[in-house]
Amino acid sequence: MATLNFPDSPDAGDIYFDSNSGFTYEWNAAESLWISRDPSTIPNIKELDNISGSFNGSTTTFNLTVSSVAVSPANAQQLVINIGNVMQNPGDDYTVSGSTITFTTAPLAGYVFQGTVLGSGVSLGTVVDGSVSPSSLDTSDSYNVGGITVTGIATVNDFTFSGITTVANLKPADVKVIGGISTVSNVLMTKDASGLGATVGAAVGVITYFGDGSNLTGVGLSMFPLSYDPGISSTSIPIDGNISVDWNHPVKAGSGTITIRTGSVSGTIVDQFVVGTSSSIRFSSNKVILNPAADLDYATTFYVVYPAGTIKSYGDQFENAALSYSFATAAQTKYLFTAGYNSAGQMGYNTAGWSTMKSSPTQVGTEGTWVKSIPLFQGPSVALYTKNDGTLWTWGNNPAGSLGLNDVIQRSSPTQVGTDTTWGSATWNTGAQHSDSTYVVKTDGTLWVWGKNDNGQLGHNDVVKRSSPTQVPGTWAQSTSQLNTSTISTTYSDSVMAIKANGTLWAWGENEHGNLGLNQAEAQLANISSPAQVGTETTWKAVGYALGLKTDGTLWGWGRNDYGWIGLNDLISRSSPTQIGTATNWADIAGSVNAGQKAALKTDGTLWAWGNNPATRGNLGLNDTVQRSSPTQVGTDTTWSFVTCATAITKGVKTDGTMWAWGENSFGEAGSGASSGSAVWGYQGRYSSPVLIGAGPTGSDLQDNFVLKGGINDWYVGAGWLRTSIT
Repeated sequence: MATLNFPDSPDAGDIYFDSNSGFTYEWNAAESLWISRDPSTIPNIKELDNISGSFNGSTTTFNLTVSSVAVSPANAQQLVINIGNVMQNPGDDYTVSGSTITFTTAPLAGYVFQGTVLGSGVSLGTVVDGSVSPSSLDTSDSYNVGGITVTGIATVNDFTFSGITTVANLKPADVKVIGGISTVSNVLMTKDASGLGATVGAAVGVITYFGDGSNLTGVGLSMFPLSYDPGISSTSIPIDGNISVDWNHPVKAGSGTITIRTGSVSGTIVDQFVVGTSSSIRFSSNKVILNPAADLDYATTFYVVYPAGTIKSYGDQFENAALSYSFATAAQTKYLFTAGYNSAGQMGYNTAGWSTMKSSPTQVGTEGTWVKSIPLFQGPSVALYTKNDGTLWTWGNNPAGSLGLNDVIQRSSPTQVGTDTTWGSATWNTGAQHSDSTYVVKTDGTLWVWGKNDNGQLGHNDVVKRSSPTQVPGTWAQSTSQLNTSTISTTYSDSVMAIKANGTLWAWGENEHGNLGLNQAEAQLANISSPAQVGTETTWKAVGYALGLKTDGTLWGWGRNDYGWIGLNDLISRSSPTQIGTATNWADIAGSVNAGQKAALKTDGTLWAWGNNPATRGNLGLNDTVQRSSPTQVGTDTTWSFVTCATAITKGVKTDGTMWAWGENSFGEAGSGASSGSAVWGYQGRYSSPVLIGAGPTGSDLQDNFVLKGGINDWYVGAGWLRTSIT
């Protein structure tokens, strides 16, 4: 046990502060003993008035008050000061003199101040229930003690009231003003059965407050946070860490539910912790620790919300006021790999030509900032990718200005399109590219197009090509799916389908075979060069390759029907959307217009395929080369999580993170490390059933021919992959 080493030969009124215990003592010469000048109960802790409004980055000295009454700490150690959620060190970061505090560095405007004063050596204007020590009074202020108003003090010396023995059951009407006091000595205020009373005399010993403090005014906030992890408004936070708050008292469970939200403090709940019952919340000394049930999303601002009363101090004396704060997670690091033919530099290696093709994934550059790409429906001759800063990058073939770079010059390495940062880095598959025409929806819902326009496929009511992004009127839907579903797609030839933000479906461009779904007779099938609404439904969720998916899980097809690729068990074209079967559990659609194969996933994890299946490819994955005109299940697995189709190849990812491919592999586009080796287009290599390409971490990502998504996985399919690591 620590020993108190008091000074030798003290004089009356000497003050001694013990740095080990943090307590202050005064020498009482009359009784020849040291008496404590510190509180023995929590009610003597006071919250300082907020001085944040005076912070301006230049002022360093401020007045200290409690409930607008000046306070004069004996030393800097009696204060606990927090500015901008950073604890300040007494002596180093601030000093006190009388009732003022001086900071070493002037606090900036906008910083939040929290201050607590500890100990009895404080000037308090009102004390209803307790005692007053000598240092509680000064010569300039008025004091109200249980109805006694003391003014005009000339000398403060040991609190002696001359000639007064006892004052019992004191009421405000009894004593109003005592003026001209010359000496005041050792006042002890007590509370009797009938209310507030007082005994005045030569009281000695420990000076303290009595009672539970319930009548003590000016106490203010008694429980507050000292630090946060992650810090308030911090950025680039890992997605898999705990979330904790340190409080100024040891803590335990109160009642209520702590939540983590997105959007705002009242936004969407992504995780919740029922205090007292949830196993994902821990209390450790002064710390509350939240362990989210799953990793948080990347590049997202999260709000942590503590309702009032969810946290209590031990002894149930204090509980928290409502609290909320935010932090932002880091963007996911993703590296770009490509494989396959490279005739126009579409692999991004800064080279072009058949001799530069790759049959296994090869990294493009060294950056880890790629997010996703715009789906390409003609074949991998153009690449369009977004980065996590919202910028759009492109390279490859450019005969009609389809790269959007305001020229027709081919590029073999990533080149930025303009300077905009709203190209959908936070969304998924919201764009399309086909036959040298490009379509992209920005994060604000605007649709931008450029490239070839022979059939009015750019939607500008003309047939003039554009070599830089041009807006199509309207507010268009953003895809939020982590699957292959998109809200804009090209169909056969130069037909375009897109969903608006209100769930309606629109079409324009080439209209042969009723590809636009406008329910027109054969004689009326003229091209349309501006968007026209398809039907009146407002429940469209995704479109792709002359297929449509509604919010009720039904699957629809229309347009040209060579090889039965609509999926209606015949070869008859349709000029309006027609439901495929009766199932209501379709989750994802994919297909290749040029090759004519289609694939789709159901919510039960099964994979289905139909359409063209030539002997040179076997791209339906059914272990044969027979075409199908209605959806047919691929194997019996129920673990498929993603599927996509290219010109002659289909690829998928399973829930265990493994990636599979089937179909043509003439130029290594399957990414298996092997190809036919032909220097010209050929069909020497193929797989007619799924073949394992590689295993990624659990929940791996897959994309095809630059159909790159971002988010849940590590592997991506086709001529382009995104990976969360280089190895």
